[in-house]
Amino acid sequence: GVAKAALETSVKYLAVDLGGKAIRVNSLGDNQYRLRNADYSTCPGPTKAWLLSAKRIELDRQTGRGVAHDATMKIYGVPVLYTPYLNFPIDDKRHSGVLPPTIGSSSDSGFELAVPYYFNLAPNYDATLVPRVLGDRGLQLGGQLRYLHEHHRGEFAGEYLPSDSEYGDDRSLFHYEHIGRFNEHFGIDANYTRVSDDQYFDDLSNDLAGTSTSQLERAVRLTFADTGVRFSLLAQDFQTLDDINEDEDDFDRAFANDPYTRLPQARLEMLTPTAPFRVGFNGEFSNFKRDDDIDALRTDAEPRLLWGVDRGGWYANSELSYRITRYDLRGFDDAPTVDAAAYED
Repeated sequence: GVAKAALETSVKYLAVDLGGKAIRVNSLGDNQYRLRNADYSTCPGPTKAWLLSAKRIELDRQTGRGVAHDATMKIYGVPVLYTPYLNFPIDDKRHSGVLPPTIGSSSDSGFELAVPYYFNLAPNYDATLVPRVLGDRGLQLGGQLRYLHEHHRGEFAGEYLPSDSEYGDDRSLFHYEHIGRFNEHFGIDANYTRVSDDQYFDDLSNDLAGTSTSQLERAVRLTFADTGVRFSLLAQDFQTLDDINEDEDDFDRAFANDPYTRLPQARLEMLTPTAPFRVGFNGEFSNFKRDDDIDALRTDAEPRLLWGVDRGGWYANSELSYRITRYDLRGFDDAPTVDAAAYED
């Protein structure tokens, strides 16, 4: 009786150490265990956010995976899923495998089912493939590739829906972003997003932020920074998703809310580090362009004189600056004309 009680106690503590409890636990060697009639969870405390109950669970601590047979998933004690077989992670390491699916429906696309699959390719990059079934439109394929290096990080993402049954054509989205630095002084950040048509987000996005998107930015910025000096060079463009229809009149086209591109914009910021008096300068040159409209060159200069003192218990700051801005407008002959009298009540 004493030996049996000791054995049951050792089994109980071994099961708890593995993350659950079981009527019987077998050690298979090499950090592998088999649990019979077991409950398993990685949630701390007596109340489990999720709990897996199964007739048999096999755990492999070397691979960080577990396999459950004849299993029931419980969320806060409520059974939500039964499966005869389930392969799942048992540690915090990244693992390739199926992610939780997304199921829903909409008036635009009908029944929707997306089943992401995660690829743990390397410690510094990974990928996700997302097949998505849209009942009224077809099969969409999406994906994401992320990379991370010592001084650079970024991602590629995209979606492609061939022969949309509702729209009548292929539809696609492409997105790229990158942030990095070449050395301690020079850096770069870039982003690019493009969709195949103006109604893409209205029809295919599954979140409110996506459906309200009207401008997609494409930009690259180069920066140089050193003590007291910062210089940046920007090229920026947009894809507008609410373009005025070609049949609209000149008045509507003239006041369309299409953003100007900046090709390029150069900005210089300087400030001497000495105190209490410091001398600074902010300067900017921008080339604004828009199709069939007035273009502009803008030059902006702001010399500054600063004074400040900090004595711990009190401080005082002051600044004197003078700003000069000049515009050079071009393209008056190409800009659309408006007959204002035609719109008077």
